[in-house]
Amino acid sequence: MFTGCNVTRKTVDFGVEAVLLHPESRGRVVVPTARAEVPPVAEYPALWESDYRRLEAVLLRFGEALGLEEKDLVADKGESLAQSVRSHGYLYQHFCCSARVAPEGQPGVCDEGLRVRGVRGLYVADASALPFLPSSHTSAPALLVGELAAASALETYRAGFARASAVRAAEAARRGTRAALLAAPGSGAGEDLAGFARAPTAQLRVLSDAGQVDLPLVGLGTGTLRAHRVTDAVAAFLRLGGRHLDTAAMYDNYVAVRAGIEASLVNFSDIVVTGKMMPLGRDSVRGAVAAALAGLGRPRLEVA
Repeated sequence: MFTGCNVTRKTVDFGVEAVLLHPESRGRVVVPTARAEVPPVAEYPALWESDYRRLEAVLLRFGEALGLEEKDLVADKGESLAQSVRSHGYLYQHFCCSARVAPEGQPGVCDEGLRVRGVRGLYVADASALPFLPSSHTSAPALLVGELAAASALETYRAGFARASAVRAAEAARRGTRAALLAAPGSGAGEDLAGFARAPTAQLRVLSDAGQVDLPLVGLGTGTLRAHRVTDAVAAFLRLGGRHLDTAAMYDNYVAVRAGIEASLVNFSDIVVTGKMMPLGRDSVRGAVAAALAGLGRPRLEVA
C-alpha cells in the first residue's frame, strides 16, 4: 500500500512514499456459477482503519529519522497526515492468497503440494496459493509457486503412472487367464490344450435341490464366442472345474460344444447343458430337439 504522494512530484523536489507490506484488510474472490465460461468476481479490499494507522506510524518514524516535520510528509498542503494517508492511499495490485495453501485441518484451499482439496487433478500455480502476502513484489514468489506446482503435479503423475502400471499388469494377467479359459490354443476335438493337459480339476460348487438337477453355480455361455473358439473354450472351462454349459438352437454350435466336452475328458453325465429354442410349433420344436441331440451326440433329452 502506498500513500500516493508521488502525484505531487511536479511541485516538490523530495517525496516520501510509505509502503505497507502486510495490510490487514481482506477482499475475496467469489465463483458465481458452476459454468466454467463465467469468470469469477473479485471484490477488491479497502484499507482498514488499522492499516491507515500503521501507515501514519511508518511515515512519522521515517520523518523523524530524516528530521522532517509532519507537514513535510503530506501530499497536499493544508492536510493533516491522517487526512493525507486516507485520501491518497491506494492498492498496488499485489493481490494474492485467495486460494491459500494450508496444512490439513486449517482453513485453506490447497494442500502443501498445491493440490486443490476435494478436486482430483487440479492445482493452483499462481500468487493466489500464497498463504500470506510476501514482503516483496509478487512476481518472484509466483514463479516459485509455479515451479513447485509443476514438481508436485509431476510427482503425482509419476506415482499414479506406477500405480496404473501395476493395475494394468494385474488386468493383463486377468485377461490372460480369461483368454486361456475362453480361447486356449488347440485346433480340434480330442487335442490336449496347452496348460490344461492334466486331469480335470474338482467340480465347482452346485446349487442343490433345484428341481431334479444339481445346477452348477458357474456356467459358460457360448452364445458370444466366435465359432472357431467354442471347442477350446468349452474344454478349458470344463478342465477348470466348470460343469454348466449354455447353448441355443440359434447358436448352431452343438457339434463344437460336443467336441469341447470330449476334449476335456470330463464325463458327459457330470455336465449340465442348457439350451433354448423358439416355440414355433410342434414340428419346429421337434426338429430343434433332434438337431441338439444329434449335435451333442446324446440319445435322449432330459427335461428338468
